[in-house]
Amino acid sequence: MELARSCHYAIRGLVHLASHAKPGVPILLHDIAEAIGAPEAFLSKIFQSLRASGLVRSHRGMARGYSLALDPARISLYDVIVATEGPATLHTSGVVSRETGTPFAQVWDEVEGLVARKLQQTTIADLASLSGAPGSAESAAS
Repeated sequence: MELARSCHYAIRGLVHLASHAKPGVPILLHDIAEAIGAPEAFLSKIFQSLRASGLVRSHRGMARGYSLALDPARISLYDVIVATEGPATLHTSGVVSRETGTPFAQVWDEVEGLVARKLQQTTIADLASLSGAPGSAESAAS
């Protein structure tokens, strides 16, 4: 499974929010983009998907920007991947399409299940906690 750059930016952006924002206090998209080294226009589209999936909130007015919509311990990597790339990304059916019903296909299905479970168990809070210093959590998500 190879994740698109948009998914990497989404994870890094969410980790930045978890590491640097007070709950409910928005951070400007420009500041997030600068902190994680992402193009702001591209990150804007990514954060629209995250908002539609209920992972972030957008704020307008004087206190504009984005904040996490959920506790970072409730946002799994699986949630972020599905929000940015869709559930089909987690499956590599092309690898075993000609092997359906074979022992190899059964093993491959099991491997995909293990990967999905690990992604469901690993949260944005977990990645943020890997950071010993502000800003280094983003590199853990790369």
